[in-house]
Amino acid sequence: MISLLRTAGKFRERRRALAEDRSGQDMIEYALLAAAVAVLVAAALPTGVYTPISTLFSSISSAMSAS
Repeated sequence: MISLLRTAGKFRERRRALAEDRSGQDMIEYALLAAAVAVLVAAALPTGVYTPISTLFSSISSAMSAS
């Protein structure tokens, strides 16, 4: 029973430390910013650019599958 209480206490301490940790917040903000930039770039590209890019990625995918 005592070991269960110790484990529960350690769990509460780790949960509290995790709740106070803000180090991952910057990563999420950068990811959201990168996603917004990607959407803006995709919206600004002319429609004639999509076909060559798709062809490029298809050829890369085929080359990776072959090896």
